[in-house]
Amino acid sequence: MTDGRIEFDNVVRRFRVIRERPDTLRETFAKLLRRRPGNYYQFEALKGVSFRIQEGEAVGIVGKNGSGKSTILKTIAGVYKPTSGQVVVRGKVAALIELAAGFHPELTGRENIVLNGLLLGLSRREVAERESAIIDFAEIGDFIDSPVKQYSSGMYMRLGFAIAVQVNPDILLMDEILAVGDLAFQQKCFNWIDEFRRRGKTTILVAHAMGAVRAHCQRVLLIDAGRLIADGPPDEVISLYESLQQNASPVMFPAGELLGDNADELSPRPHLEEQRLEQNAPEVSSQEKPLVSVIIPARNEARNLERMLPALRRQKCSFSYEIIGIDTASTDGTAALFRESGARVVSVAQPDFHHVRTRLLAARQARGDLVVMMVADAIPYNDCWLQALVAPLLEDPEVAAAYSRQLPAEGCVPWEARDIFAGGNTVREVKYVDWSSAAAVENYQQNRWKFIAFSDVSACYRKKLILDIAMPEELSEIEDQYWCKHLIEQGYKVVFEPTSLVVHSHNDSLRRLYRRNFIYGNCFAIFVDAAPDSLAKVVRRAVQDVLIDMFFIYGSADPLPRKLKWALQAPLVRFIKRQGYRNGVRHRQRLIHPNAPNPGASGARVEAKGQTAVCGPRARDCEKGAEG
Repeated sequence: MTDGRIEFDNVVRRFRVIRERPDTLRETFAKLLRRRPGNYYQFEALKGVSFRIQEGEAVGIVGKNGSGKSTILKTIAGVYKPTSGQVVVRGKVAALIELAAGFHPELTGRENIVLNGLLLGLSRREVAERESAIIDFAEIGDFIDSPVKQYSSGMYMRLGFAIAVQVNPDILLMDEILAVGDLAFQQKCFNWIDEFRRRGKTTILVAHAMGAVRAHCQRVLLIDAGRLIADGPPDEVISLYESLQQNASPVMFPAGELLGDNADELSPRPHLEEQRLEQNAPEVSSQEKPLVSVIIPARNEARNLERMLPALRRQKCSFSYEIIGIDTASTDGTAALFRESGARVVSVAQPDFHHVRTRLLAARQARGDLVVMMVADAIPYNDCWLQALVAPLLEDPEVAAAYSRQLPAEGCVPWEARDIFAGGNTVREVKYVDWSSAAAVENYQQNRWKFIAFSDVSACYRKKLILDIAMPEELSEIEDQYWCKHLIEQGYKVVFEPTSLVVHSHNDSLRRLYRRNFIYGNCFAIFVDAAPDSLAKVVRRAVQDVLIDMFFIYGSADPLPRKLKWALQAPLVRFIKRQGYRNGVRHRQRLIHPNAPNPGASGARVEAKGQTAVCGPRARDCEKGAEG
């Protein structure tokens, strides 16, 4: 056999995983003096992997998350060195492994072209010669001269792929990089990949979209728990992978069993195939049981549903799903829109609506074993949103829930956009606590807010688990974080899935902003030991928020008058958010401890009003039933 482009010979890659990380310099010295063992353990990401890839081959790598696929790509790219074994790579490598890899957030797209080109081995002259071709391929228009920190995930992918195209590598590595692109650009990229392969170049694609793997790969490697367990033609290896996944996940049903004669219509397809919107929506008869039930509460949300429902119906999924619309006395045709889309409609009288209990009512009527909670103004970013959201629960039976990454809508105010970007990055997070480990329990207690961060704007649950959780009668909102806390404390995993993207944001009035944060503080104090901040601390944190907002506003592409307007509004907005949350916590504590001394006259009149206007159990507590 001739030498291959890439050769792995019994490759092992170990990582040292930190059980407990010191947070301060004082803790670091204290741990050194105590010399407590067991702060680290060795984790084998790759276990004796061997394969050979020839010149001109297009190879796919599949496997569940955490199996070692990305570690293989990073080892080929030279990011990791093998702990043992031998890796041989012959030729120039271009790696598209992470969306923001190689980009400096403060530099413009044009400046990052130069930076990436130099990192990939081009000279400045070569970069200058190819710059216009890169910009034309990326198709991001005037944004090429904006800082890339303002780019969406799709724009990152466009620019990164365009640079890789012009570098003309011998080997192209791709790790789910095309999952965030729109359909037209995906088709353009796959056309280029096919041409790249015909020129005798090598491509390696890591993907969960089996249709793309079947269409563009000649050979597939199946990785499981760091081991290579299959290497062969795409259809055979993917069939084995899917059968393993079905056996590993008790809630995953075979598509053919669910859909009968329509199974082929709903199997994953190549992104190149043009499909009508109606063909993408899985039809479920009354006798067939869907795997997933999508629950959408709405009151007078026809305007948002006109955009959201078509995006929902064109999702490309390997499973069937149903839509359940909760209509609360709408007068704008909301219920009719639900029915036109094929959804089941649950009608709730306005006085009977409750943010938490009404969602549970719909979950009890859901036919799927998995329920997806959405809000009506959250728009799926692409046609793989639902597949990506449900995938963690299909891949691992210990995952109880997953939630999507949010992107700000067009015209979103800068403080809201910054909070949304800060709430989720581009890396999957698995929240899990080993309750047998004292260090893990201590870490959970110290970082509890990070663990229970969750959002029902777009989230998937195992239905039985959330229905079994006892809900406090007085909990009027934030049921998502309450459920997340209980699931983690019951030993389950909760996943933040960044490849499942929705567009969602609010431009609230100051009054609405205060009300929303008052409710959050009031509800959090029910199930979290939250002490109200002092007024001085509220002011200090608001100032810190404003300083960061100023950098965010300064870096935006908006005209100067709008930037000045936002800069003047930011201090008041940040103080109202902090003070609203503080007053909500104080109000709940006075209800729990009525004989406790008054923590201060400031805000007492507002909180007393909040007791009747905010904390009641019915629809008047939420002016809009579809809020997240």
